[in-house]
Amino acid sequence: MEQDSSKQEEKRGWPSTPIVTFIICLIISALLWAIMSLSREYTVTYTYQVNCVDIPEGRILNQLSENTLSLTFKAKGFGLLNPCFMKKNRRINLSITKLYHHKGAVETATFTQKELTDYLREFDDLDPSFIGVSDPGAITVYFR
Repeated sequence: MEQDSSKQEEKRGWPSTPIVTFIICLIISALLWAIMSLSREYTVTYTYQVNCVDIPEGRILNQLSENTLSLTFKAKGFGLLNPCFMKKNRRINLSITKLYHHKGAVETATFTQKELTDYLREFDDLDPSFIGVSDPGAITVYFR
């Protein structure tokens, strides 16, 4: 009778050893998979909302050809977990005065992909993994 009660106590405790071993191995393999995936280098493109600031004196911003820019980044998976890549943080403030200084007094100004990339590298505090502007190739600003 004493043996039966000790066996019942054993059964109420931990589940059988093969199940516990399987679950532990499954958790370890999932962690290793996550570490391997996050250690690779990825090239990703995110869409950023464009906000025009610092409009030249005497000008009124009438329209912007594109409200979004697609920016390309190259980083390891761990770097892409940075909060700056979260959707709510994906905004760019374009200083029209800094971009506009060489365009002259025109009613429209088109900023090429190269100009936008150079501007963002110089003036914006984007992640160092920033490669460039991918799409659209240019943004046109219309003034009144």
